Amino acid sequence: MKRIFTLLTLVCLASFTLIGQNAIKNRNTTTSLMGKHPEGKSMESFIPGIHQQRMAQEHTNRKAVPEFKSGQLVKQKLDFTVYEYVEDTAVGFVTSLKDEYLYNESGQNVAVLWHECDEETGVCPASYRTNLGYDEKGNLNLYLSLHLDEVTGEWIQSNKEDIFFDDSNRMTQILGYIWIDSSNLWKNNYKDEYTYDSNGNEQTYIAFRWIDSIAVWANSFKEEITWDLVAHTRVLTNFNWNQTTQAWVRTTKTDYSYDEKGNELLVVDYDWLDNTQEWRPDQKTESAYTAEGKIIRVVTYHVNMDTGAWITSYQDDYSYDELGNVNRVDEIAYDYLTGEQRDLWRTDFTFNNEYTLDDLVLPHNYFPIMFGNHMLVSITGSRLDTVSNTWITDMLMSYLYSEINLNSVPDIAVSKIRLYPNPASDFIRIETGNPFDSATFELVDTQGRKVLSVILNGNQVQIPVAQLKSGIYLYQILEKGTYTYGKILIR
Repeated sequence: MKRIFTLLTLVCLASFTLIGQNAIKNRNTTTSLMGKHPEGKSMESFIPGIHQQRMAQEHTNRKAVPEFKSGQLVKQKLDFTVYEYVEDTAVGFVTSLKDEYLYNESGQNVAVLWHECDEETGVCPASYRTNLGYDEKGNLNLYLSLHLDEVTGEWIQSNKEDIFFDDSNRMTQILGYIWIDSSNLWKNNYKDEYTYDSNGNEQTYIAFRWIDSIAVWANSFKEEITWDLVAHTRVLTNFNWNQTTQAWVRTTKTDYSYDEKGNELLVVDYDWLDNTQEWRPDQKTESAYTAEGKIIRVVTYHVNMDTGAWITSYQDDYSYDELGNVNRVDEIAYDYLTGEQRDLWRTDFTFNNEYTLDDLVLPHNYFPIMFGNHMLVSITGSRLDTVSNTWITDMLMSYLYSEINLNSVPDIAVSKIRLYPNPASDFIRIETGNPFDSATFELVDTQGRKVLSVILNGNQVQIPVAQLKSGIYLYQILEKGTYTYGKILIR
């Protein structure tokens, strides 16, 4: 495990080489399972510059079936991301972690498996798994985390997120649960709620935590966002809940400025000072772009608290290949006292330009899309050895693909599942364009107790529900690794 954290440290250095280093400071992401390693390590940290992309796509609708613009149905699917590092140059690269992505025949990413590797034996058993579910509109509405029982070899559920959307496919709520083995029930853990303005821009995000002793949701964290579409600015203000005063307390603020093309030019972070009741600048980033809108430089500054002056901290420079893919990011550090520059980290990207993104089937959380329009093959991280003045590569991420034939992709409109009546009293009827083949239908009450389980076959199934108590139930349909979720009211 020590070596895994060594790799994490190395890659985390690379992860701050693109815009938006401030995003991770401001967004409360400690609760959501989305994109997280099951042990709490953010998988985003393995990829340079992922924090800006995470903020930009955090509430993007995840489609169940990829949109294949090129029309080809034989694609290259990403099967594995392999993480290697060098701790002993005499030994060379050692595989530390491996991510595995599973898909159904339609190209849906239905599961992600995390493998931790033994460097002595080279064996990489899967130890954690996340199953993904989608609603009938293609929104990704389920994250179900499991861990492997080493004794029985069975996958044991541990955490779950149910995600809800409005009619415009905007994410409105996340409900997080913990599985309790002793009671065989899901227990409330956290809740996130989102609101939007009339233009569809996110307006508030509020995080709640569940208080067992009094069985209520308690305020925890709030984020308010204001937009000025004319001035091309955005202000994000964070609050923590003060349990004593029962009021929201300001903590940090981030101001964003953009050009007419939507490129982020300036980001300034502030801390709220209670004693003076004012905002104090803390950090800022300035970005520069080509005429085509490609980012070429990001400079990060922090404030000298004694003088109030801005001091340069880091500089990230970007270069591109002839097809517009990012092929290198150089990070430069500045000495706090002298201002002297020092090469800190270099990240190189390798692409297979025979395949564009349209030729690929990718997992739902594939954020390297921001680095290019072609098949990403590898990312290497290198540090400058100050003694020999040479670059030493000690981190490697490899992306492994295989062919998938999607000729059997079902017609989305035909394959939709219809459940009615809702509300129901005597029975519910389930219809589908494509016949069920031993699918599993389950009803779960609001306490997480499974009250009904039925095997589905054929195009239409009628299920009696008169024996159930009145109330709201969650249903899930599992077929061929794909989940469909929803709510139903029983009267």
